[in-house]
Amino acid sequence: MNIKTKIILGEIIKLVLAATFMLMGYGKNDEVFSIGIVILVIIVVRLPMNIRLLCNEEKLKAFQIASKDERNVYISNKSYAMAFWISVLAEWVAFMVMMFLNIKEHTFLAYIICIQLLLYVIIRMIYNRKY
Repeated sequence: MNIKTKIILGEIIKLVLAATFMLMGYGKNDEVFSIGIVILVIIVVRLPMNIRLLCNEEKLKAFQIASKDERNVYISNKSYAMAFWISVLAEWVAFMVMMFLNIKEHTFLAYIICIQLLLYVIIRMIYNRKY
């Protein structure tokens, strides 16, 4: 799949996702509707950049090279890892606060933390075997 197709397909998927959230939440759940609005705003903000990329072959080629550059890939992977651990830590803090305040949803939050950590361990084992 070439880079133009990936960009267009990515924007279409985001648009469908935004519409789905907005339709699911319209009149029923403001939080779900808000997620759809945020995704739509992201699409609108990134639209000029994507149009410039799709219309200019030189910029598209430079973007493609930059996205496969070793340093950028390394930084991206490190960013994902740091974001994961920060989210797990924030969820743990929220779990402790919810448990202390005797809020019933703390069990659900604990399950989410466990699933994230389990996924991390499984993916790490797969990567250790692969690389």
